[in-house]
Amino acid sequence: MPIIKDYSYNKEQDLELLNVMLAQANTPAKAKQKIRSQIAKIHLGDKAEKNAAYMLSKLVEKKDKYFLINDLRLDIDGSVAQIDHLIINRFGYVYLFETKNFSTGVKVDESGVFWRWDPYRKTYIEIPSPIEQSNAMKSH
Repeated sequence: MPIIKDYSYNKEQDLELLNVMLAQANTPAKAKQKIRSQIAKIHLGDKAEKNAAYMLSKLVEKKDKYFLINDLRLDIDGSVAQIDHLIINRFGYVYLFETKNFSTGVKVDESGVFWRWDPYRKTYIEIPSPIEQSNAMKSH
């Protein structure tokens, strides 16, 4: 099973900019707290995508004629889409995986809306639907 594109997105540029903002003396304390939170989320999300790429590679390495593409970025007529993981088999079936990383609860309501638990606010907060993200890819 060939891995066509391994997980390689480097978030160093994003982290560098956030660290510059964090180091500025005139950045308010509340903003610094949000920046630290964003830095932590980037690290956790990056780790989750690397772990998912590894697990998917182990899943398909034993299969003949499966191809794995990780962290695929498509730019079509100015519209940009990013696919976390894509597996294509020899029959042309395509499996798309969207990686999400949560340390708290996640639920989907009867309308198909995705929610994650926010322990600080003690409530659920709506999050982007991985199903809708995948469906948006179909329209391109």
